[in-house]
Amino acid sequence: MKYAICILTLLTSFGTGVAAAAAPEIALSATSLSFGYITEGQSGSQSFSVSNTGNADLSVGISSSEGQFTLSPSSFTVGAGSSTAVAVTFTPNVTGARSGTLRSATLTISSNDSDEGSLTVSVWGTGIAAAAPVVVTPVAAPNISVSTDILIFGDVSVGSSTTATVTISNTGNAPLSIGGVSTTRPQFSVSSGSFTIGAGSSQNLIVTFGPTAEGGLIGGLSIESNDPDQPTSSVSLSGTGTVAPVANISVSRNSDFDGSGTVDFADFLIFASVFGTSHAQCDLDGSGTVDFADFLTFASVFGQSVSSTIITFEDANLEAVVRNSINKPEGDILSTDVSELTQLDASDKNISSLSGIETLTALTILDLDSNPISDISPLSGLTALKSLGLGSNQISDLSPLSSLTAPTVLVVTNNPLNTDALHKQIPALQARGVTILN
Repeated sequence: MKYAICILTLLTSFGTGVAAAAAPEIALSATSLSFGYITEGQSGSQSFSVSNTGNADLSVGISSSEGQFTLSPSSFTVGAGSSTAVAVTFTPNVTGARSGTLRSATLTISSNDSDEGSLTVSVWGTGIAAAAPVVVTPVAAPNISVSTDILIFGDVSVGSSTTATVTISNTGNAPLSIGGVSTTRPQFSVSSGSFTIGAGSSQNLIVTFGPTAEGGLIGGLSIESNDPDQPTSSVSLSGTGTVAPVANISVSRNSDFDGSGTVDFADFLIFASVFGTSHAQCDLDGSGTVDFADFLTFASVFGQSVSSTIITFEDANLEAVVRNSINKPEGDILSTDVSELTQLDASDKNISSLSGIETLTALTILDLDSNPISDISPLSGLTALKSLGLGSNQISDLSPLSSLTAPTVLVVTNNPLNTDALHKQIPALQARGVTILN
């Protein structure tokens, strides 16, 4: 009896010594999820967390009562004091059901938490049918395209005329009706007034310039059509009326026919071989025939040295244009070859460098439109120019043209002109009487 009392006393003093059993404890972050409206063919996602506030691993399994709501993950283990996020995805299927029908499901969460058993999360969302694709039927309409926005006629004698062609195309899918074609000045006239161009077709328009007085002239060509986007198309026109001199002017020619640098016996043999013909090189006075008058001119310079410089061009395309203009396909180009070259059409020739053109000092008409030219400094010394076309290039600075004076016509449309060119250089040129198309 005495020993029993002692044992009871010890148990009372120190407790039983039996520890509580380890167990998981489940907790959910949400009991319902709403997905709102989801278009068929798309998905919406929501999530909730499963936490274990116990002191043993929590084994979880989740199932959905509706296949349009899927889970990830659907089974997992949560360590003591941890949590796991569960993604719920709603992918509506409205086939066989009315668009806008509410879909709902119950997610059942089973675990080894002996206190809770199964828990549930309610989920719902509304699936809507995808909009039917919109079929756009193209509207038939004409579309006008004009081959150029500027025509430069150059020098034309007063009382005579010259023509140029503008091509009007219809790139649309309906007939293009040209309701009227007109010019702003009577010196410029057109061949047609109104006509129709079928889809995918084109028609040429002949423009005539017939000056009635000496001097530069600027006008415009207006084309009215039924193009809904561009009812009026415009083309700028320019030309210069000239008056032929009354007195005959003798033509100075180079008597060094073989280009040796000296007028010698070899040149005489060339001259003698074409005497009495219309050979242009030996027709020194420009009369149309190599005759005795030409012989006297030749004899007056016989034995003299001829100063002639070889001209080179950095750009092969520019050189080809010059050679074609002076009818010299090969051999050195000499200064005497170009001394009387007054007109040069070098438009749309893919010319990027003008180096060498500074030697063509007799030029009065120069067309350099539609080339990738950016540096025009070689033009600074061409003071005889009366018409200069520089449209559609890469020019930003016009200061090299400061020597131009009236009655020069200068075209600089479609160039990335800088601020100085627009607000200082162009006004300065206009103040000296230069006509500028920009």
